[in-house]
Amino acid sequence: MSKYSYQLKIHAVQEYLSKECSYAEVCRKFDIHSKRQLITWVHEAQANGYESLDPRKTHHSYSLDFKLQVVNYYRMHELSTVQVAVKFNLNRSQVYSWYRKYKNEGIAGLRPKYPLSKLLTYFGIPRSTFYERLKASQRIDKYRQVKQFIRSKEAYGYRRIWYCLMKQGFTYCQETVRRLMTSMGLKVTLYSSKSHYHSYRGHMGKTAPNYLHQQFNARKAYQVLHTDITQISISENVKGYLSPVIDEASGAVVAYATSTHPNMNLITTMLVSLFKKLPQGSSPIMHSDQGWQYQQWQYRGLLCQHGITQSMSRKGNCLDNSPVESFFNLLKRECLNRVKITSFQQFQNVIDQYIHWYNNIRISVNKKGMTPNEYIRYHSNL
Repeated sequence: MSKYSYQLKIHAVQEYLSKECSYAEVCRKFDIHSKRQLITWVHEAQANGYESLDPRKTHHSYSLDFKLQVVNYYRMHELSTVQVAVKFNLNRSQVYSWYRKYKNEGIAGLRPKYPLSKLLTYFGIPRSTFYERLKASQRIDKYRQVKQFIRSKEAYGYRRIWYCLMKQGFTYCQETVRRLMTSMGLKVTLYSSKSHYHSYRGHMGKTAPNYLHQQFNARKAYQVLHTDITQISISENVKGYLSPVIDEASGAVVAYATSTHPNMNLITTMLVSLFKKLPQGSSPIMHSDQGWQYQQWQYRGLLCQHGITQSMSRKGNCLDNSPVESFFNLLKRECLNRVKITSFQQFQNVIDQYIHWYNNIRISVNKKGMTPNEYIRYHSNL
């Protein structure tokens, strides 16, 4: 028997969607022990209707095709199991269970429910081929020593590694070395151009219209805001990420957050800082690119709760978000490219100092010699 009745779920979801109560308040009112459970119900109801909350209609026998479709979707998109479950009208634990079995055991993980003969027919594999590959997977890798040697030469391409192998007495051809490096996922980046952070990963949520169309003519502070994420290399294995909010009229950094990962925690921290500084009664436009973070329901929901209209650039067009791109250009030319940063703590300190200087000391010619914060104070007194 379900812990919560169908009617209770409907009433709880309707109570939250009325926007009169928070998740925590609804949980207390209906004696729901987990806020995450209520969030899942809300998402399921919004995506698949209230019928998806009925436990009597959620017990199904799923085909192999369907399970593989769900697992492949989860693997190819960086979504949570809750989001995938909502999309396919499933239970979160089902998605996680199917993915773990597929990841840990492959075909063998499906055998308890599906006979080997049916699996071989589905994948079009002869029985003899299956057992031949199973036996091969258990053999000792004959390239084991070569692979260990390749890993020790991280700055070498396959040609120079081949020469080193020849000196060590190995007789493999260059193509074999190149193939082994490809299978190991190795590629020399020491002499390659610097990689750049790109947050766009396709359609992973909902996109918003472009309300600005490159018309950056705001004159009053907090009318139009711009946000984005930039990446800064700190060390070989550590990168720093900055997510600022730029006021279009003044150019001021009105809020920002830093992190070692470009995840939703970075965006949420930035928004919390922004909401504390928004003037009462303001309803600005928040413009961003189509990065995966800005398509998520958490981000869109927070903007909606605070009366902020979401706007997005066209795909692959950085000029649509020029104010924040201009700030990143200044930040790197005036500060980051002139400082050797060796730790994330130093990165945070440098960002804090620069933004304070940028907002309060650095004057702008196109603002008639005023600093960003002076511009805001001047126009707020008009």
